[in-house]
Amino acid sequence: MSHELYVEGNKVTETDPSGYIQSEKDYTRVQAGYKAVAHNPAMASSTREEAERTLSELEQAHADSEQTGEEQGPVKTATKNKGGSSAAADE
Repeated sequence: MSHELYVEGNKVTETDPSGYIQSEKDYTRVQAGYKAVAHNPAMASSTREEAERTLSELEQAHADSEQTGEEQGPVKTATKNKGGSSAAADE
């Protein structure tokens, strides 16, 4: 199942394909999760690359949100693994 991330200030909102809010998390915690996946050699290289791309877009959306004071997104969606959690470990 895909999802979208929206950034507003220090809040990251995850929505499902229908637009319903699935979770709201602290930006720093979400960023840390993607960094952990991107730098974890035990993860598949494709998963690490996807986490790195998502992290880059997340950081850009955060910077834009800080400048404009408006919500930014959607950030490129992360894929779900077979266990059902997102590519970046749930915070």
